Amino acid sequence: MPIVKPRKEKGAQYGAGNSLVDSDRLNLLQGFLKTYFSATESVRLKWARDYDMTEGNGKQWLPRDRHKVESTGRPALEFNQVLPQVELITGMQRGLNIDFGALPRGLEDRRLGEIATASLKAATEFGRVQRVTDKVFDDGTICGLGVWEVLHTLDDADDLIWGDITISRINPLAWIFDPWATEPDMQDGAFMGKASWLSIDDFNARYPGKEHLAKPGEWLARTHSYLASSQGMGTGPNLIRELYDTETGRIRLLTVWHKVQKTIQLIVDKETGQVQDVDSMAKGEEALAKLADLHGREATAQLGILSQDNTTYIIDNQTGQPIPGDAQGNPLQYADQQSATDFVDNLAKQKGMEIYERLEVVKRKARVPEWTEMVWWEILESGKTPHNDRSYPYVPYVSRQFSDDPESIMGVVRNLHDPQDEYNKRYSNILAHLNSSAHSGWLNRRTGGANKTQLELMGSKPGIVVEFGSLAPAQIKPVELSNGHFSMLQHGERSILRISGVNAEMVGQTTQSTVSGRAIRARQEGGSTILKPRFRNFEESQLDLGRMVLSRVQQYYPVEKIRRIIGITELSTPLGGTGQPIFSDPVTGQPIPDDAVVSILSTMKNTRFDLALSLEPSTATERQAQFEQGMQLAGLLTASGKPLGTQTMQAMIDLSQMPTRLAEGLKRDAEQEANANSTQPNAQNEQIQKMIASQKTSNASGAAIAAGMPQ
Repeated sequence: MPIVKPRKEKGAQYGAGNSLVDSDRLNLLQGFLKTYFSATESVRLKWARDYDMTEGNGKQWLPRDRHKVESTGRPALEFNQVLPQVELITGMQRGLNIDFGALPRGLEDRRLGEIATASLKAATEFGRVQRVTDKVFDDGTICGLGVWEVLHTLDDADDLIWGDITISRINPLAWIFDPWATEPDMQDGAFMGKASWLSIDDFNARYPGKEHLAKPGEWLARTHSYLASSQGMGTGPNLIRELYDTETGRIRLLTVWHKVQKTIQLIVDKETGQVQDVDSMAKGEEALAKLADLHGREATAQLGILSQDNTTYIIDNQTGQPIPGDAQGNPLQYADQQSATDFVDNLAKQKGMEIYERLEVVKRKARVPEWTEMVWWEILESGKTPHNDRSYPYVPYVSRQFSDDPESIMGVVRNLHDPQDEYNKRYSNILAHLNSSAHSGWLNRRTGGANKTQLELMGSKPGIVVEFGSLAPAQIKPVELSNGHFSMLQHGERSILRISGVNAEMVGQTTQSTVSGRAIRARQEGGSTILKPRFRNFEESQLDLGRMVLSRVQQYYPVEKIRRIIGITELSTPLGGTGQPIFSDPVTGQPIPDDAVVSILSTMKNTRFDLALSLEPSTATERQAQFEQGMQLAGLLTASGKPLGTQTMQAMIDLSQMPTRLAEGLKRDAEQEANANSTQPNAQNEQIQKMIASQKTSNASGAAIAAGMPQ
């Protein structure tokens, strides 16, 4: 739910329950919700079944099958083969160690990308996003759908001044989306939302005057038109009975977002592509006029007016010299001070017109999100989106979807239902057969045989003597299990590995001692290839998440906070290139001035289209590869006769990821050597001077040849 709530629309009393706006909006949202629950009824059952099959714990058997087996005295056993497959895939994701990276799209200053990268890294680490991302991937692996929610909150925030960016996981069964959406991020859908629970105390505190709606329980299942049950929306069965307690129960809250087609006004920078929303064309033109006046005043700020001997001059305030007015350098002269002032004003207006050449106010059609919170089909609060990106605050991860039908959304567990079910039933039947065949019964002659009661009680116990008459009882020999039963059991276990895409080599279960290491490696890579489409979709979803987090940082975090959180993060790990602090000069390593820091951060906050986000591995193997590339480049430089400088050596030390004490010692040695060389005649500097002189000579010769002159 949006915690930073915007102003309500003028003329609309949202939450009153009797306005026309509320009535129209409520009818629209009811239609959206009925569409979602109707189109996803079957797939939500399958998602719930996916979680049951993964967890096991007695949930893999359907209730009717369990009752049928146990009513005959047979055990309903579970041998969970699904969970190891899920654990392996999620373990592969845990080992990736992916970080967000941002680079400028052009060849401009890379510092902009470094600042954006550092801001993303600091914001995600500050919000402990990785563990949320892990859970979202688990959801996508199991049922095929995982969801992040990205909001900004001032309530109960760690930073009570500027608030926190919160990234949380939404239970896929409690997430509401437009089944007609076709884009991977589903932002083209007509609506999105979530179903959550609020305690009675929290509800009364957040919605004063709505205490009559604080009725605990699942109202979606108790209205005249049934939509969903609590368990069908992700609530555990052990929690459902606690929902209806009048003191400690929970209230179902629906938060629904939908997009409305509107005309928006924007101030567009035609050189950089940056845009700024304005309320109307008039306010946009007013803002341009102020910018033009400010730009003109700044452009002419260095000009002054000097009156001397009945003549007025326009001078440069820095040099105190008159401004020349013609090619001969004669100064600008005016008869009186007012004429000079009018000239400066006209010059400022001329300079201000540059703003109109660069900036423009335009109208565009856009779909603007609006949010609504409701209980018991009554609107509590509504409003326009508080976010600048005009996107729903949700980022879905769809593991695999082969058609536009929502039922096609599936994880790796969906196709393992039947193999796991068969495995459990086959194993239970085999065990029941073995138990029953060990004491299968006796053939006893009615007359002349053993005592029936004694045979029933004592015939199956070892060391028991049973007396009989003329004919000894004969044990009934049941049909023995064939090898086919055990072959089918083993085949079912292998089928689960094959269907999930996880082969025996990936889980270390191969038993063939004659298989070479290369063959095992090839099969492992083959299994990884099968899973690549799911990991690729996850990477794309992470990029969507990174863009939304960056948008929140740009909107809600002022320059001071961005600088502060980067500084806190750098206490453990510098975020700049080559292991330097981000706010340092990449050449000298010295801190850059505060005004330059503010300028860089302000530019980053207003940049939308100049940054390209990517995912960058941060594993030790990747760092080692970067170090080896640096060593190769350093070798090329030294082979050309150019020595490595102190800064280059320090950068190589940072890339090597060696222990801190050793790295610091090498850096100090390099600095001492550089200082010692700077106080002595430096042969290297003499060589450089000779090279420069030689270069000047060669340049002069080249110029003479080009002009056709003798040397």
